[in-house]
Amino acid sequence: MLKGVNKLIIEINNPESEYFERAIFFVRPSKTEIGIGNLKYDADLILSEAEIKHLSADIPNESVFKKIVIFLLCLGVGAISSGITMLIISP
Repeated sequence: MLKGVNKLIIEINNPESEYFERAIFFVRPSKTEIGIGNLKYDADLILSEAEIKHLSADIPNESVFKKIVIFLLCLGVGAISSGITMLIISP
């Protein structure tokens, strides 16, 4: 709770976003002299970065995909080498 403190607050309503309804930014007291246009631009930039991070969290991790592919390749190589060994050993 803030008592007796004046804060510059920017509220951004974004009904177009699938993930966010609105965001509230509390401006640092040392930065209140910056123009409101610059503050809104920076706030929009932060929101777009947050939405991109949220979307990228939905994408499977690329390293997990690589590990699965390598595992399947090793499994195939093992199966082929076992088959060749069985052909050579069996009369």
